[in-house]
Amino acid sequence: MSTYKSKATTVNQPVETTFENISNLPRLQEYINRLPQEELQKIGEINFTEDSIVIKAPAVGEIVLKVVERTAPSRMKFAPVSSPIQMEVAFNLAAEGASTTALSTELDVDIPMMLKPMVGPKLQGVADRMAEVIANLLNRG
Repeated sequence: MSTYKSKATTVNQPVETTFENISNLPRLQEYINRLPQEELQKIGEINFTEDSIVIKAPAVGEIVLKVVERTAPSRMKFAPVSSPIQMEVAFNLAAEGASTTALSTELDVDIPMMLKPMVGPKLQGVADRMAEVIANLLNRG
């Protein structure tokens, strides 16, 4: 498995609150629903259900990531319901202070070594973008 970690982004709320908000996936959907149309176009089609994230990617189709781990207040991990490749996505949280949280995303993907140079930079971009999107949603909420 290859691991791609995002840089940490700051969420302007305590780590416990951030974990509660990330754990409450329907609440994230409410935040998405309030975004202006131009921002929705930037992040693409993403939906949150009670226990999963559903991403519709034009070249790939629908990807459903189901919660497989909730470790309060530091980690939420997702794995695909069905996927041709083995992968996991985790949101890692750490207190930066009393009222801010460092949020980072970690992608663990099983890709062949010969494809890693071509796909690796794109996966790193996905990890970075996921952390930014979630932090922005929580900071707006």
